[in-house]
Amino acid sequence: VGASDCGLSFIESLLSIPHLLFNSLTLLAPGGLEYHHAQHLPLVAGTAAYSHNELRRIMLELRVRVLDSRMVQIDRQQKCCVLQDGALLPYDYLIVAAGLP
Repeated sequence: VGASDCGLSFIESLLSIPHLLFNSLTLLAPGGLEYHHAQHLPLVAGTAAYSHNELRRIMLELRVRVLDSRMVQIDRQQKCCVLQDGALLPYDYLIVAAGLP
């Protein structure tokens, strides 16, 4: 959950481990990746913000399902996220990497 620099860095790290194969990674990115990174304003000089070229380099959108949605609740008993439209997104492992507003 979260298309912040931290969330993207975490996904990049997972994808770079050669002996791990993931068949179902999902990233919640409200507004989609294009919106998120077009609106990104560096907080400090030298921010680690991912550029469009870097996202293409790691082939993020080919290897990860990117959903333009927000999580509004976590149902830990059923192991799912409740999205803003009421849809349920099941998970085995959940990483919350919420950025700053």
